[in-house]
Amino acid sequence: MMLSKSIINKYKLPIPEDQFQYIDRTSSPAHFGRLRNAIDFVADKETLVLAAADGIVTYVKDDSDIGGSNPIYWNYSNFIVIMHPNGEYSRYDLRLQ
Repeated sequence: MMLSKSIINKYKLPIPEDQFQYIDRTSSPAHFGRLRNAIDFVADKETLVLAAADGIVTYVKDDSDIGGSNPIYWNYSNFIVIMHPNGEYSRYDLRLQ
């Protein structure tokens, strides 16, 4: 797919500002390699999450009922992947604490 240089994503906060507890870029052990720029939005259970930019959902995994912040749970998290018009991807994970 050839991407236009004029396509620039403008990301929005994916949860209501008054509902997230804090933004974290450092505590998760998953922030390495391709995910080194990942940002975690920590919020209460059942907080509404929206896409931060327009795109197409390309993958959904929703069959896990275990999880946590330890890297051993990486393959068990529920998540969706969104492809944005400029070729970037966002992944939204649900990490159970």
